[in-house]
Amino acid sequence: HEITASKFLGIGLDLQEQQYVQPLCHTFILFSLTEWNRRVLRGKRGKTDDEKLSIQTQRNTLAHRIKAWRVLQVLYMPIVTILAAQAARESSEANETETDAVPKPENEKLWLPCDVPPRLWATGLSRGLAEKEMQLREAEADDALYQVRSDLCSPSVYLFLMFPAHRSGVIS
Repeated sequence: HEITASKFLGIGLDLQEQQYVQPLCHTFILFSLTEWNRRVLRGKRGKTDDEKLSIQTQRNTLAHRIKAWRVLQVLYMPIVTILAAQAARESSEANETETDAVPKPENEKLWLPCDVPPRLWATGLSRGLAEKEMQLREAEADDALYQVRSDLCSPSVYLFLMFPAHRSGVIS
């Protein structure tokens, strides 16, 4: 393999973000106002076939990316094979009475280093992997804070917060 530990973790964090964002995209499919009005008038509030196909395509793509990442995960985090098998066994025992639902990739546990008990880091993870994950997460948090600060300093936000007339577009 030609992927460094940092790149491996970066892909894992991207997958985790996609898992979080994907259900939101499914919930908030945006329509034009006229399309929304047409649907409400016709009594259609469900998703169209095209929207269902788009959701399934996104799920398939995410599932394939997770499957490819799992191959690398065995190299960097061999303990995950055991932990995932234990979790699957416990989950199947707990859900024996439930109907067979198709697992969704956005609900699949990725088993990043932070998900592995610290007592297993020394034997089950590549050296320094947990620390690298913490550094990457800290860098992501710093970037997010910088973006929030930048957005708050923009003139449009200042006008919105300071002058209520700009909120609705009507002077009261």
